[in-house]
Amino acid sequence: MAVLGIYGGLVLLTATWISLLRTISRHRGLPVRRVLGVIVVWALPLMLAPPFFSRDIYNYAGQGEMVSHHIDPYAYGPGVLGGTSFNTLAGPLWASTPAPYGPTFLWLDGTAADLSGHGILADLALLRLIELGGIALVVAGLPTLAREAGRDPAEVVLLGVGSSLVLTTFVAGAHNDALMVRLLVAELAVARRIGTVPGIVLCALAAGVKAPAALAVLFIGWNWAGPKATTRARIFHTLGAGAISLATLSALSQISGIGWG
Repeated sequence: MAVLGIYGGLVLLTATWISLLRTISRHRGLPVRRVLGVIVVWALPLMLAPPFFSRDIYNYAGQGEMVSHHIDPYAYGPGVLGGTSFNTLAGPLWASTPAPYGPTFLWLDGTAADLSGHGILADLALLRLIELGGIALVVAGLPTLAREAGRDPAEVVLLGVGSSLVLTTFVAGAHNDALMVRLLVAELAVARRIGTVPGIVLCALAAGVKAPAALAVLFIGWNWAGPKATTRARIFHTLGAGAISLATLSALSQISGIGWG
């Protein structure tokens, strides 16, 4: 019955989301804060509930505990922590699996373990706050990108943050993809408003969460020279963007002490 209730709630949430999108499309200029109020109401029960649809956050906690004790997460899985909750909650699937994440996330992960006093519940709460912070920065960056593209900011925020997919993955599931997407959206907004180089640095930090974010470096680099640039200039700027990204990740790997993995 609980499973039916969850999926039934998701169906209702999706239907309500689509209905609200249609309403916004007919009434342009709706304040973004009003849309955010609705999204917060939808997200609040998921924030307070235990993680579901994924056990990844328990694995994050185990890897963070390893980092905080200077155990190489690229060489071992949480199984080295023995019979502690940091290992048992992650489950046998992850026990001997090294971390697939970059130094940005693992550094934050280890910091969360230290700040929590190595208590599993406090650590899980901090990790969820990190993901929620990621969503908050996505919300902050989307209106800028929407206005640059000539789109309605309220509609873009509802599309980008309010869908049941985002809420179940980023809020309920507490996936670290939220942090990666946060940095990517911030990178695009910063590149538009401040400059390309700071945007590339943020993109490199996003790649330090999960490697696929590095594809955005190619996008930024290829368009860096402007819409009328030659292919040669585009290739040159793309190589420059790659060099900036590598330098950023190298510095982060050294500062964090985690290395490249």
